[in-house]
Amino acid sequence: MTAIVQGHHYLSWIITAGGIVAVDTGWDLYRGLPDEESDFFALAQASELARLPLTHILLTHDHIDHTADLSALLQRWPQATVMAHANSSVAAVGETLADGDRLRVGDLTIVAYHTPGHSAQGDELSFWLPDERFLFCGDLAQPQGPSYGYTNGPSPVPFFVDGEAYQRSLARLIALDPQQMRTGHGNLLGPEQSRQWLRVTLATVQRIEALAFELVARYPTRSDDWLIEAIYDQIADERAFGLRRANQRKRQRSFPERDTDYALFDVPGLRWAVEAAR
Repeated sequence: MTAIVQGHHYLSWIITAGGIVAVDTGWDLYRGLPDEESDFFALAQASELARLPLTHILLTHDHIDHTADLSALLQRWPQATVMAHANSSVAAVGETLADGDRLRVGDLTIVAYHTPGHSAQGDELSFWLPDERFLFCGDLAQPQGPSYGYTNGPSPVPFFVDGEAYQRSLARLIALDPQQMRTGHGNLLGPEQSRQWLRVTLATVQRIEALAFELVARYPTRSDDWLIEAIYDQIADERAFGLRRANQRKRQRSFPERDTDYALFDVPGLRWAVEAAR
């Protein structure tokens, strides 16, 4: 049986002769979407149509949008094995995966690669199907637009916490030369788009780092917060994001009870760059 990759929103799965393997859990139920519109419902339908159970749940990292509906999956398929990196904070993990570990399900081989940089937990895994040259990259690919010179995403910068590790991880995934790639937020990409998304993400992080060294050298007495905002505004200008949208981003709160999106998702990577340049 040829493996079939499917997905819905933030949840992906692979149908194999030995069962179904989920990549992440989705969070539609957690967000309150009706059951019939949820990624959980889509997976349950796929399981019924294939007459196969969910046997494995592979976690790319422990952010809530990738793990929130884990309890629902385990309630439906209690025999499924939850697998993640040893750094994961998810209590239900049954087996850990290290860099280079291989999992065999039916006729399918899945290779786990430790690809840190995005999450403060350092638990990021990318999953590679070598025979199919198919990559599940989690949240590693965040180009925020089709090229460095133009961004149509919610921010001009990717969300990362450790730029050095992030750059190594991106370079490693680029070297795999995937023919197809599915991101942690549901994008299914062909070979050219896969390479472009990874390369643009890498180029943006490299530019952030270069700007940090340039501005720290020019303004050594300025505060970290001033330098962080200066880098952000410069990147926004270079990527045609626009200073108006950049300023709106600094005030926007996707989670009203928490800090701004800028503080939560943009500042961590910029702070890494400034601290590295000091």
